[in-house]
Amino acid sequence: MTETIQGVSEWNALGDADLDQLAVSLRSIFDRFPISQTPNESQTEDDLIWPILEALGWSESLRQQNLSPRGREDVPDGLLFDSAETKANPNTGTAPIFRSKRDADLTTVIYGNAVPLVDRSNCTEVKAWPVKYATMFHMTNDSGLFRTRKELEEQESAYPLGGNTFGSASGNWLPLYVGRMVHQFDHRAASVEVNEANLHNAALSGAVSEEQKADPDFVPTPQYRVPESEVDLPSGIEWTIAFRDIARATDARTMIAAVIPKAGVGNTAPLILWNDEDQRADHKALLLGNLGAISLDYVTRQKAQSTHLNWYIVEQLPVILPDKFESVRFGAKSAAEVVRQAVVARQSG
Repeated sequence: MTETIQGVSEWNALGDADLDQLAVSLRSIFDRFPISQTPNESQTEDDLIWPILEALGWSESLRQQNLSPRGREDVPDGLLFDSAETKANPNTGTAPIFRSKRDADLTTVIYGNAVPLVDRSNCTEVKAWPVKYATMFHMTNDSGLFRTRKELEEQESAYPLGGNTFGSASGNWLPLYVGRMVHQFDHRAASVEVNEANLHNAALSGAVSEEQKADPDFVPTPQYRVPESEVDLPSGIEWTIAFRDIARATDARTMIAAVIPKAGVGNTAPLILWNDEDQRADHKALLLGNLGAISLDYVTRQKAQSTHLNWYIVEQLPVILPDKFESVRFGAKSAAEVVRQAVVARQSG
């Protein structure tokens, strides 16, 4: 080890004054450490190990969250990163609960080649993409606005206009999308079927057949519709990106995102909106490709500790910068062209 260290350029660049200052710093840490009080493991880490690592130049590190004493074999107490960009959770400053060292290593490599969607690690908000998080309708608090088809026809004298929209004297009514209705690149993944006899969970996912998917005019049936006047989207926006809030690390996919048409959207399908005036559809397709990447889903699995995919998790997920999509090429096509074509083909299917 001594020979290896002496061959490193950073070591050779250190002067005598630097080494003397380091020695003083390390001695100060050791002198403050209460050896006579028999400190436990946690105190040793807090008062000795981590201060020494910081003195040695490891300014970028993450402490492991110790939420459960079970299933933690081969899990590191902390991670050291060579730069802020490689941190797994730059905003919260905590490490995911990795199942193994290999998971930690792979996550570190992924973040070394990508950036967080929104980075708040330096007390300023740096967005890789100009996006913001939004929810439209709260399924409990806003339920007074919801109408079933039967209620629309009986109370509003509503009539179908096509495409899941109903008209009435009071205005148009749009479908209320919920998380179960979408899947990966699919805004027609399921209808909502209601079994009123099931008091615990009356609304369930209704299967959509291949024949229905082959019909471009097919639209999934929602449980409710909402007044179009209550649908809050920027002017001129006819579609947006939504992802499923209910997510499990044990499912085939944890991050499930898709483009959905202009509609009411429940809080089980949060929205990712553009917060600038650009509103470039091609950029939105690239971001959707990011969200559908296996590498991003793999990292999401490391972070999802419950059945909810909260925004503080999503904004720390690794994404590719827009400019990098344009600069990387595959033969005659840029990465941007390849990804856009793939996303449009999958979403259209």
